[in-house]
Amino acid sequence: NGYFAHGKLSVKGADLVDEDGEKFQLYGLSTHGLQWFGRYANFDTIASIQENFGINVIRFALYTDENGYCDGSESKKKQMLEDLIEGVDAATQLGLYVIIDWHMVGAENPADKNPLTYLKESKEFFSYISEYYKDQDNILYEIMNEPNGKTTWEDCKKYANEVIPCIRKNTDAIVLVGNPRWTADLYSVMKDPLVGYENIMYTYHFYAADHSNTTQVETAYDKGFPVFISEFGFMYSDGDGNYSEKNGNRWKQVLDSRNISYVAWNISNSKGSASIFKNGSNDMVDVSDSNLKPWGVYLKNWYRNKSGLDVLVKE
Repeated sequence: NGYFAHGKLSVKGADLVDEDGEKFQLYGLSTHGLQWFGRYANFDTIASIQENFGINVIRFALYTDENGYCDGSESKKKQMLEDLIEGVDAATQLGLYVIIDWHMVGAENPADKNPLTYLKESKEFFSYISEYYKDQDNILYEIMNEPNGKTTWEDCKKYANEVIPCIRKNTDAIVLVGNPRWTADLYSVMKDPLVGYENIMYTYHFYAADHSNTTQVETAYDKGFPVFISEFGFMYSDGDGNYSEKNGNRWKQVLDSRNISYVAWNISNSKGSASIFKNGSNDMVDVSDSNLKPWGVYLKNWYRNKSGLDVLVKE
C-alpha cells in the first residue's frame, strides 16, 4: 500500500493522488522530537511499526528549538541530521512515504512561534535536504509545524514564498504548509491562498479531546483546498490525558470520506498518553499490546484494519 505500489504522489484539485492519478490516502505516525527520541528513527523500529500497523507514511519531527536543530550545539544539530537521514533511508527501503517536518512550535522560545524566526536556517536546511533527496519520489516536505501566538497568515505566506523556491530548485515534491493558531486556521488560508505553485497542501492539526469541530477541514476540502492532517491525536492538545473515541470517530469519518491523509503523534516512550510505547519501556521494536500504551494499541488496531492486515491474517 506504499511507495513501491503507488509511486510519486501529486496534488490534483483538493486531492492527493498517486502516479496513476488515482486518489490516494496516507496514514501513519510521527516521531517525537529527534533531539530527545532520535533513537526511534532506526530501521528495526520503523520496520516493526510498518509490518504490524500497516502504515504507509512516517513523519520525522526535526524541532527547531528546545535544544533542537537551530538552538542546540553543533554536535546536537549534526546528530539530529544523522538521525533524520537514518530514519528517512530506512523508511525508504521499507517502501514508506516520508514527511520531513520543520517542527517549529515556540514552546521555549516565544520568537519560534513565528516561522520567520529561523527563516535563514530553514532555507539552508530545505535547500540541502531537498537536494540530498532529489532523486527520491517518496518525500514530502513540511515547512512549518505549528505557527502560533501573534503569528499571522501573512507571516506564514511570506515565509513559504521564501522557502518553497529552495525546494523547487531540486524537486516538485509535495510541500505541506502550516498556518496560524497551531495550524488550525484554514479560514485565513482560504481567503488568501499561496499562488504560483503546484503540489502544495495545507496542513491542519487537531487533538480530538479538545477539538471536536471538523467544520474548517470539511469546508476547505469541499471548496477545493488540499488539506493534510500532518499531526493529530485523540487526547488533549498537550499530548496527554484520556482520548476521546467519540470525537475521534467523528474525525475519522470526515477524513476518510474525503480522502484526507493523517499522521498520528507519536513514536516514543515519552510520559504523555500520546506516545505509543509505554513510558518505562526501552524496547523500541516490540509492538505487542503489552509494550504499548492504550493509544498505541488503538492506532495499531485501527491502522491494521485500514490497511487490510487483519483480513490477510484471517485468511
